[in-house]
Amino acid sequence: RSLWWLGSGDILGIPFAFILMCALMIVYGFILANTKFGRTIYMMGGNFQAARLAGINLKKNGTILMINCSTLAALAGCVLAARMHSINPSTLLAMDAITAAVLGGVAFTGGSGTMFGGFIGLLLLSSFQNGLQVVGLDTYWRTVASGLLLALALTFDYINTKRMAKQLKQKVD
Repeated sequence: RSLWWLGSGDILGIPFAFILMCALMIVYGFILANTKFGRTIYMMGGNFQAARLAGINLKKNGTILMINCSTLAALAGCVLAARMHSINPSTLLAMDAITAAVLGGVAFTGGSGTMFGGFIGLLLLSSFQNGLQVVGLDTYWRTVASGLLLALALTFDYINTKRMAKQLKQKVD
């Protein structure tokens, strides 16, 4: 019964799942922006080899990140199950998560992005999918449209990465 509250309960009319998400985004946003560990994460994501040469313990930090990721995934699964009042192992939300992150400015190659940007990407994707539903598009075609949106976002990410690399090369030369 208390698990259902995790997904369906509210505090002062605000869904608990939303409060939990906002709290986690603030905590992780602070960690990424203001701590040595956050800079280490960006460095590991941006250039694994440079991080190793800088003396970062990749094995230890990688293990910490994997445990953290697994814990958050388990929490997200519990919240989703509580919201749906059922458990469906075929629920595939990975594409939506990747699309929201890339739309929010998180580089697919790693090393850049912010929690706020990821949140903005989530709002953009939710608005896009809601708009497709309001228009009355079939579920299959909404999935296709989301895939096309992901492909478009990845194309822009690729172009931006190439442009940044070109600018960096010009500065070095």
